[in-house]
Amino acid sequence: MSFSRRSLSARLLRNCSLPLFCAVLLMGCAAARDPLPAHEKIGRYASVVPFYKALDSLQSGQATEPVTVLQIGDSHTANDSFSDQMRTLLQKDFQNAGRGFLQPGIPFRYYHPAQVTVSSTGWTPVSAFSKTATGPWGISLVRQHADTPASMTITPDEAGGVGRGMVEFLSQPGGGQLVIEADDGGRTAVSTASSQDPDSMWLRMPTTADTHSVTVSAMGDGPVDILGWEVAKGSQAKPAPGILYSNLGITGSTIDILSRVDPRTC
Repeated sequence: MSFSRRSLSARLLRNCSLPLFCAVLLMGCAAARDPLPAHEKIGRYASVVPFYKALDSLQSGQATEPVTVLQIGDSHTANDSFSDQMRTLLQKDFQNAGRGFLQPGIPFRYYHPAQVTVSSTGWTPVSAFSKTATGPWGISLVRQHADTPASMTITPDEAGGVGRGMVEFLSQPGGGQLVIEADDGGRTAVSTASSQDPDSMWLRMPTTADTHSVTVSAMGDGPVDILGWEVAKGSQAKPAPGILYSNLGITGSTIDILSRVDPRTC
């Protein structure tokens, strides 16, 4: 059993900076006409240089870890249409490292994430966009809550199954037992109870090279809140290099919804 308080933002943004695709296109156009030296041409586009370097490392075969792209938005991001096209293009050119981080369970009606199949029963989604719901909120801005027995299952649609994965949950006073089970027999259980204020924790999925689906369950012996989960290729000891493209969208949200992300969960 292994869990930690690793920074979610650090996990998602490791080895990359959030790409601004429009800015990248503008930079490419300017480069064809502008006679300025390279270090002066970069200017305000300097933030995407680490991203390009990371892609170059993937393309040259030198990368040993995946590069994560994080897209946050409203319904256009939530429906995974544009984001999946970007994911497909990037993974075609720079390798497919897996599906990456997702909102937990089924966060809203008509949820159809690309590359994975998700089922859920017994959980209640709680959105940061709600005017009555209270935090804390993780970067996904949705959590799944259960006071009674509940389960959610994630199955990659592609060959290769679940090489590695993580679950982010809240530790909280009176918290119930959380169980993670792989379809090939792996099982991990942990109490989410804590004497401290609610705080985010990460728990590794008990996966192997033969795991094809993972089920996350609340046992009904106390409240359990799931903030997100992540599935990827490779193994816990050796992540597969390539692109992980995560889309986190809340229908109707605006940029100020990010102010609801609780620093304690990041």
